[in-house]
Amino acid sequence: MNDQELIKDSRNKKKRKTIKTAVLVIVIIALLTVLFITCTNRLSNSLNRQLTTELVQLETKIREEIYVSNIDISGSLEAYQTQNVVTKAQGTISAVYVKEGDSVKKGDLIAELEDSEQLYSVEDAKRNLEKAKIVGNSSARDLDLLEKKLKIAEQNLEKTKCYANFNGVVVSVKANVDDYAQAGTTVATVIDNTKLKAKVEVDEIDAQLLDISTKAVLSSDALPGVYFDGYVSYIPLVGRYSNNGIGVLDVEIEIPNPPERLKSGFSFNGIISVESENAMLLVTQDAVTTRSGNSYVTKKLSDGSTEEVQVQVKYLGENTYQILSGNVSPDDTLVYTTKSSVSNMFFTQPQSRNTSRSSMVR
Repeated sequence: MNDQELIKDSRNKKKRKTIKTAVLVIVIIALLTVLFITCTNRLSNSLNRQLTTELVQLETKIREEIYVSNIDISGSLEAYQTQNVVTKAQGTISAVYVKEGDSVKKGDLIAELEDSEQLYSVEDAKRNLEKAKIVGNSSARDLDLLEKKLKIAEQNLEKTKCYANFNGVVVSVKANVDDYAQAGTTVATVIDNTKLKAKVEVDEIDAQLLDISTKAVLSSDALPGVYFDGYVSYIPLVGRYSNNGIGVLDVEIEIPNPPERLKSGFSFNGIISVESENAMLLVTQDAVTTRSGNSYVTKKLSDGSTEEVQVQVKYLGENTYQILSGNVSPDDTLVYTTKSSVSNMFFTQPQSRNTSRSSMVR
């Protein structure tokens, strides 16, 4: 065998040896994997056998929390009063006495219609009534009829005139002389800007905390850093469902002394503050049981015995109920049972849990 053949044979032997080694390593890894899985399953089963679920009796105290309600509100401001000055009859507009920005007083004449026909009717009715009185042969019924005709003629004449209903400012004029107007046509708009108001949506729960004159503190992006006071001026007797499906009241806020630069139509944010402190009784959800639509808690008495008490509750979220009514008091101890997973290896018997009275701002 020459040198080249010896080298080739040596390489083949090394190659076969490498393959055998790789196969051996794979077999060992597979065996170790099977062994690991088997041990893990046995350990898991062993732990599961040691874990048991049992009923555990716990104690908790009813806690009283004091809070002040701040009701968030937002919306847009409105003029305290707005009048769309409209025509009460049809005809040609003969005069407009105001322009945008003018100040007016209650009773000022804003515009009027051509009134020649109405003036003639008034004068004719007066003449007929005076004639009947002078002649003296008209019955009382005839005289009464003539007086009514005069009154109607005077009312028709008055309908040709448009007046301001309150002191305010003209914010728009929508009619010109010689325009023809139908009854109900708006000729101008007057607002009372000495005060502002806003209508805000308050949910049915918060609405119970409100009274007329409850204070509100507001701000507007139009006046950064400026705060102005308002108060609840109207609470409707009837609520409605909002788009979110909850009951709400459309409460009116009045702003008696708005900043000079604050205008009707500006947006605002603010809070309505209920000044008196309110207290509510809170308890963990686990301590309340429900049967046939009624709610109960089990109260621990001074002698160590227990008594089941019917209560009315409201869920506040975060595993907490508010107790609305029932024969319970702050710091009463309630007893309840719950399921608990206990391991003989890693867990000990749970202890009683107590909660103490605290306060919060809502």
